[in-house]
Amino acid sequence: MKIRIAERFNGILCYYEFKNVKKYIYEQWWEDFMKDILITTLSIAIIIYALFKNRKTLKKLTWLQNFSVGISYLAAIFLAFILIYYGGNWVAGQFSNIIFKYLIFLVIVCIAIYLSVSILNKVLNKVTNGILPKS
Repeated sequence: MKIRIAERFNGILCYYEFKNVKKYIYEQWWEDFMKDILITTLSIAIIIYALFKNRKTLKKLTWLQNFSVGISYLAAIFLAFILIYYGGNWVAGQFSNIIFKYLIFLVIVCIAIYLSVSILNKVLNKVTNGILPKS
């Protein structure tokens, strides 16, 4: 069974033909799945490395402080995500020039990361009584 898919790329209509649609869908799904597995594995490895590297500092903290530190990091990541995804896409979508749009988006990403990290540092300093964040 042959399938023809039309896609618009930079105003040009492109056609792709697939002889075996099931094979194409399976291969695409498998590639996406393997990328997800790779990113998840690397993220877990980085978290384990960071915990192992800072184990002496974490042992100085109580259980509640450690829990609060984890929740603080998750909240900072969530705040940066919300600012970048909603704020960045909304503001960048107001401009038609593609270069200006990406420049504005990059500025918004930098501002969102700066805000999240500065709030995170203040919260960690308060929660851990000055033990975290380390410079």
